[in-house]
Amino acid sequence: MLAQKAALNGTITDATTGEALFGATIYLPQSATGTTTNAYGYFALTVDNGEQPLIVSMLGYRSDTLRSLKVGSLSVGLKPLGADLATVEVTARTRTGAVTNTTGMVRLSMRQIEEMPVLFGEKDAFKALQLQAGVSNPREGFGGLYVRGGSPDQNLILLDGAPVYNAFHLFGFLSVFNADALTSVDLYKGGFPARYGGRVASVVDVRMKEGNRKKWSGSGGIGLLTSRLTLEGPLSKDGKASVLISGRRTYLDLLLGLVTPASEKNILNFGDLNAKVNYEISDKDRVYLSAYTGRDNFGSEFTSSNGNKDRDAFNWGNRTLTARYNRKLGARAFLNVTAIGAGFDFKVENEETIRDTTYSLTYTSVINDLGLNADLDWFLSDQHTLRLGTGVTRHTFDLGTVARQVSGREGAASQSNTVANEYHLYAEDEFTPTARLTINGGLRLTRFQSVDSTQSYGSVEPRLNVSYTATPTVTLKGGVSFTQQYLHLLSNSGPGLPTSLWVPASTGIPPQRGWQYAAGVTVRPSGSRLAFNGEAYYRTIENIIGYSNGATFLLLDAFNSPEGINRIDVLDNITGGDGRAYGLEISGQYRSKKLDANLAYTLARVDHRLNGVNDFNYFPANQDRRHDLNLNGTWRFHRRLTLSFAWMYGSGVPVTLPSGLARFPNLPGDNSSDRELSLYNNRNNARLRAVHRLDLGLRWQRSPRWGEAHWELGIYNAYARANPFFISMSSNERGEEAIFQTALLPLVPSLSYAFKF
Repeated sequence: MLAQKAALNGTITDATTGEALFGATIYLPQSATGTTTNAYGYFALTVDNGEQPLIVSMLGYRSDTLRSLKVGSLSVGLKPLGADLATVEVTARTRTGAVTNTTGMVRLSMRQIEEMPVLFGEKDAFKALQLQAGVSNPREGFGGLYVRGGSPDQNLILLDGAPVYNAFHLFGFLSVFNADALTSVDLYKGGFPARYGGRVASVVDVRMKEGNRKKWSGSGGIGLLTSRLTLEGPLSKDGKASVLISGRRTYLDLLLGLVTPASEKNILNFGDLNAKVNYEISDKDRVYLSAYTGRDNFGSEFTSSNGNKDRDAFNWGNRTLTARYNRKLGARAFLNVTAIGAGFDFKVENEETIRDTTYSLTYTSVINDLGLNADLDWFLSDQHTLRLGTGVTRHTFDLGTVARQVSGREGAASQSNTVANEYHLYAEDEFTPTARLTINGGLRLTRFQSVDSTQSYGSVEPRLNVSYTATPTVTLKGGVSFTQQYLHLLSNSGPGLPTSLWVPASTGIPPQRGWQYAAGVTVRPSGSRLAFNGEAYYRTIENIIGYSNGATFLLLDAFNSPEGINRIDVLDNITGGDGRAYGLEISGQYRSKKLDANLAYTLARVDHRLNGVNDFNYFPANQDRRHDLNLNGTWRFHRRLTLSFAWMYGSGVPVTLPSGLARFPNLPGDNSSDRELSLYNNRNNARLRAVHRLDLGLRWQRSPRWGEAHWELGIYNAYARANPFFISMSSNERGEEAIFQTALLPLVPSLSYAFKF
């Protein structure tokens, strides 16, 4: 007689905080079937009536086995692992990081981020992502993410579902994400599922904590660069509502004020604030509200001996707001409705005195988004999980320039405003026909149209990822995807500064389009503490844009010719082209009770070609780095002491150097020296020298009665390698023009204190 089948659904949470766990595994060994929780800890399964074991597991948590199942709704709380991990638990931990069964997917644990040594002792999720195979950072010290040959604008960075357009503080040294406020960080290096879209390179899905629903708790830290504090706890006695507030602020401006002369005034600060509230209306209904705001302010003011003042200033900021309602629909469906607001703005100001007249020049760029999305997770059976979704986003772009005399009314201004709507509709099916084979296929339809124009674009984007467990230790995987991106980031040739301009697809600027093909293998020897991953990929990108030769985002001499502002359009200086990228990624992990070690190596090539540049021949892109090697880990050599390390090597990235000099004689009667101009032939015709460095961190942990605490001594660039930051042209001691490579950061020590209660 066949066993009677019944539906089982439920939620997996953290036993200490009540927070839902994303990606927890629910497994029925008797029938060799299972599933994982969605982003809100929800799952659904078909089970046999009667007693049978059910195993619930999650990275960083102790597994739980239930032997007496009751059909209907189930809630399980998993206990976090302590600092001392049992050997049997160590093996399960090899599933974190770069070694996963999904093509191009990396899942970071908060423990992995917390133990990594970084600059000034600041823990940073994006620094951890830069240590993964296939992810590079071409400029020493800066934090841009270049994933599989893509540029920073080709990454979709989400915070609780809202896009973040500039994810860095301090010109890229630190990301805007305070690690104390986060619960998960997932990276998809291309080939991402159909539920994600709008970018052609990668997705970084960052989720904030929901807030402790059982008791008030907190964490914080004091370092050389910033101080931070996070508080979370229940808002009601029944634990149905919780709140989280997390803030961070630097005090570099206070330190600079102690060492700068009275004639100089420097502004150098940044701060951010995260907040989240969630309320469980019933067993089936819940609402969330999360927000983020952050701003950087940089500038200098100098007063000369004659009383004239020169002033330069940068300031930029991000803001996001997410309101979400989700509901369980019966035993097998989960609905999520999300309203999103997001924005990014920057302002560049310059005030300069020329011939006793003070001029002011201001550039501004603003992008604002309003969106509404609906997503349905439908657990059709244990073999089929169907995801359906639709949504619309309204983009508003503002770009302005103002030039004027401070002491008078003379001046001119230019302002452009563009409003566009982006629509999407997707269907995604995760199909597991056998215990060994998993297929994730999907289709995404998109449309983009400017409100003030008849110009519109659309796309049909297929996605396919396949995973096959050939043996208990070897998993084969592969995927192919097509993506389309309607936003462009117009960058200068330097690092990813906030002065880069976001511009939408429009007449004459088609959207970026990209195909990616990837295949790989994961090896986990049975009973071993080792795990390996290898992947090869090939990408093509169409309709990339860049500045034409000789152009920058500062397009005119506004001081000397302010009347020309209205006649110059930033888009007149854009040229287009295409690109290709391909490479091989190798990752390895070792996990034991005392030592965790990770190895990541990337062999890659990235080529671009642009109309009007290099005769439309391919040239190495700015992010083209042939070899990238990272070795990092932690050694718990004492119960209270942990040593963390990270060694990085990267071959030189391309730069454009002059091929010669041309001398122009002066006009008769001009007694000054002849003028010399540099001559250039090809873009990116040379390379900087290779970079490498060692970062170390020594942590001393304490366990006071009120919680946890630790001191950390860090050393950035431990052997003081002079890694090139930028190049410049100047005369040497013989009066000859020479090229100099300038390093930025020598050995930098740091001391920080962190606590939890």
